[in-house]
Amino acid sequence: MNELITSLTPVLYNLLYSIIPLVGVVIGSRLGNQSAMSISRQEMKNQLRLAALDQRLEAHQNGYAMCNLLRNRFAAQPMDRNIVQDQFVAFWNKQCLYLGPKSRQHMRDLYDNYYDFGISGPGPQRGKHFLDLHKKTLEVLAEEIELPSLCNEEFLDEQKL
Repeated sequence: MNELITSLTPVLYNLLYSIIPLVGVVIGSRLGNQSAMSISRQEMKNQLRLAALDQRLEAHQNGYAMCNLLRNRFAAQPMDRNIVQDQFVAFWNKQCLYLGPKSRQHMRDLYDNYYDFGISGPGPQRGKHFLDLHKKTLEVLAEEIELPSLCNEEFLDEQKL
């Protein structure tokens, strides 16, 4: 029995030494696959975020333009007002989900005020309220998008920090 164990010992050692690298390769391969899958998922999330950022930027820019259109047509004739209302509804249906929450609320309030003015008619307080609301909506649209600066001086100042 001792001879059998003694004769098998080198075989077992050789077998063990050949299995250990194989196990290392299998474990390394598995870790590599998991790492690659994790990186792939993260890249996909980042691509979706970038696409959403582009849409959000476009929605805020279009919202800014829509605010100015509402202001420019505030006291327009009923036919012109109907065209602007249709344009606002088209804008809203296409892009309201990409607006930030405050921007969405201010845009809706501005439009409601615009619409109410068309129904109930002019008045000095209504016009002032609309213009104040217009100004605030433009500010909120600009604040919520918060784009990084494109100016070299500001970029260099940030690099120093």
